Amino acid sequence: MAYLIHFLSISLITLALTFPTDVEGSSSTDPIEYCEDCANGVNKFHFFSEILESRQRVDVYLPEDYDLGADDVRYPVIYTLDGWTLSELVGGVVRHLSQTASMPEAIVVSIDQHYAKGITPQLYNNQSGWSDDPKDKAFWSDKNAADDYLNFLKNELIPFIDKHYRTNSFKALIGMSPTASFAMHSLISEPELFNAHFLFAATDVIGMGYTSEKTLIDSLVETLSKRPAHKGILYVASSMREADKQPAQQKNVEKLTNALKPFKNFKVKAEHIENYGHYPMAVTGLLSALDLVFPRAKFDSSSILNHMRENPQNGTVTEQLMQHYKTLSDYVGFEIKPYSNLTRNANSLRAVTRMLRKEGRFDEAIELGEMWVQQQPKSAYAYYKLSESYLAAGIYKAAKKQNSKGLDIAKANKDPNIEHYINQKVNIEKQLKTQAQEINND
Repeated sequence: MAYLIHFLSISLITLALTFPTDVEGSSSTDPIEYCEDCANGVNKFHFFSEILESRQRVDVYLPEDYDLGADDVRYPVIYTLDGWTLSELVGGVVRHLSQTASMPEAIVVSIDQHYAKGITPQLYNNQSGWSDDPKDKAFWSDKNAADDYLNFLKNELIPFIDKHYRTNSFKALIGMSPTASFAMHSLISEPELFNAHFLFAATDVIGMGYTSEKTLIDSLVETLSKRPAHKGILYVASSMREADKQPAQQKNVEKLTNALKPFKNFKVKAEHIENYGHYPMAVTGLLSALDLVFPRAKFDSSSILNHMRENPQNGTVTEQLMQHYKTLSDYVGFEIKPYSNLTRNANSLRAVTRMLRKEGRFDEAIELGEMWVQQQPKSAYAYYKLSESYLAAGIYKAAKKQNSKGLDIAKANKDPNIEHYINQKVNIEKQLKTQAQEINND
């Protein structure tokens, strides 16, 4: 069983954390000032693992407006090792792509290991190119270190994340350099645990092996041969600068690509990144890896809602939208919902309802507005905009009801824009009064 010491709520800037007495060097009264910059959907905490008998620093990056979402709005999770160098990169890139309608929103969980080489499997040099003798030791942690860490992820951290956050079944794992060997070990040993594996700075790593006679590529083929229909995604990349100096890395890329061709349900991409070194290549590599999972040709939806709005012969915007997201959901294997509210982007329910109101298509604007409040029932702004659609349609009682819901939330949250909700209420009451007078005059 793992004990969460405490985790930071999104709205807090600082928090004193207290660690259990069984953590070396701490006591139940030790206040630890931790993370003075935890804001904008980032939770940071220490997690005590009984399996590892140590604390693990964990950073959780949540999607924009996560706290406004309904219980059925759930997200894929991208787990990244080497938090010291990948945490902000992965969290920032994923948020940027999701907020520009280029990939589904996702949760990023970053783990900062105390010692990256301490979680690697015991591997021989083999065909990595590290030395001329394949029997030389490459990464060589304690005998059970990799399996212990895998056990920690499987039985402690992942269940905790699933319990405390709105996750779906899709999980990806990222490793880099030494920890890429762990990610590959995870795929070989527990292929069902993660749906996708990204290995950065690792075209040498895949040439290593549990023995000096077989590479990790050979071991992966053995695993997949036992489950030929297995669906998975593997991305492996290194710096071209390093590959130019070490021909073995080029050979490993070719071997991996050819070896996995028989497995039709398993997607693989291996490449070398130009113009960047050992660690910086992860920036370009991450974009390439995410494109393997969420191809931009399918998921870049920057103008899809405008296209639907401009082609009513294909059905209402809602009908077209639901079909589009069903297609995407079927492709990735989990439910993807439309973006609710994106900044300066037409591909959100907020933006398209505004355009539909301008065109006098009030029924469609209301339908999409109702979808928005279903997805974000804690958003005062969603109710405000739905009320606006009802008001434009002349359905004043419904407008009043939605305004009341939004105003209640705005008051509870001390919303700085509450004046807009109050002005909307006044306007609705004026319209209701005018409507009542007209009815009496008739």
